[in-house]
Amino acid sequence: MYENQDIEAIIINYLAGESTAEELLYLSGWLREDPQNKQVFTQLQSYWKADVSPTATIDYDRTFEQLLRKTAQTQIPRQTKTIRLHMWRVAAIAAILAGILFAVPYLFRQTPGQQFTYISGNGVAEFTLPDSTRITLNKNTVLTYTHAYGKEKREVSLTGEAWFEVEKDENCPFVVDMEENRITVLGTAFSVRNRPEEKSISAVLVEGSIRFESPGQTILITPEQKLIYHKANQGLELIPVDIDLAVAWKKNLITYKSQTFKEICELLEDHYGVKLNTMDETIKEDRYTGTFDGDLDIERIFVILGKNIPFKWEKVKHKTYSIEQ
Repeated sequence: MYENQDIEAIIINYLAGESTAEELLYLSGWLREDPQNKQVFTQLQSYWKADVSPTATIDYDRTFEQLLRKTAQTQIPRQTKTIRLHMWRVAAIAAILAGILFAVPYLFRQTPGQQFTYISGNGVAEFTLPDSTRITLNKNTVLTYTHAYGKEKREVSLTGEAWFEVEKDENCPFVVDMEENRITVLGTAFSVRNRPEEKSISAVLVEGSIRFESPGQTILITPEQKLIYHKANQGLELIPVDIDLAVAWKKNLITYKSQTFKEICELLEDHYGVKLNTMDETIKEDRYTGTFDGDLDIERIFVILGKNIPFKWEKVKHKTYSIEQ
């Protein structure tokens, strides 16, 4: 993870159209941490020079010092401004900083064109691609596609979790790229989860069919099946799945059905990005069913859960709780 002092270089990378997906995620999180961060970014963005040569070398220290000097001399504007970067004579659209969904198009170095990057914040975000394919991003997800989308194929890259409702086009397959793995479809509804910190990739199919490809193996998935690809040994497995549970996140719901308290804790950890330290020997195997609004504060959920499930909780430190049943 980046340190605070790296934010200057990350901002310059973004303004130059050279951000990685990891840098974009970090930048979006930094912008949400403090309203002052957003104000600083907005002012720096407004001073970014338009006509940038694709062969120019960026002096990061000098450029950022100039931006900071101009910022100190000028009142910070109340609203985010839109900028245009004239690299390769192709305009890039500035990020919409106020919303949950960040649309961050940036440019290739090798060929003229645009690459569009969508980053969800700490909520669920929906948008539609040029071919009318509808996509819902779960929180902390990055999806990209290029100007070539829809010409010979419709390819997107995914890091995180997303729901796809793909418009059918037999002559132009839809591809979800996940580095060495990919999913190919013609028209269907499915979800994919591909988080770098997790040990597996998963896909849930609602209707139609999809083909999952990994190095040396290919498998077809049919409706109401969940595919799990284990990264360590490249193993594949198919299991039946409850669709309502699998895609509850689309409606920003935390849903559990006949699950143990420990499994419920795991759901809460995933949704809120917290750590719940449970004492396994105290956790009972009783099973519970219920649904919560994902916008509720986690401590409010503890209070509501405690009315039906006897347990004790204590906040140990930021985003860390001790749980004992």
